[in-house]
Amino acid sequence: MLIATQFPVNGMSVAFAQEESSTATDVSHPFAIIVALYKSNEILLAELRSVNAKSAGAEAYLAQVGSNPHLGRAQILRLRIRRSAVLTLLRANRVQARAILASKTATALSA
Repeated sequence: MLIATQFPVNGMSVAFAQEESSTATDVSHPFAIIVALYKSNEILLAELRSVNAKSAGAEAYLAQVGSNPHLGRAQILRLRIRRSAVLTLLRANRVQARAILASKTATALSA
């Protein structure tokens, strides 16, 4: 759902733009928003798994004899920034979903 990211990270903004075009047309309906958030979370969790695997690869590279420590540390730093961006978007999705569910619960309780 949070398509316009503040953290455009290598290819992530392209994935979100593609995901946005495939979401339901009626995003004013709370269920449609929850579904879009779920789809966004699936993409973000796949990205997080990818970042974790690449981080493990970078750590393994640094453990090798004769590896370039500057290159390895730069890769790890880049992946930490990418991981942070993904986690930030996941948190934003969670906050948005909780707000929608809280407003629906409050509406149901007052009725």
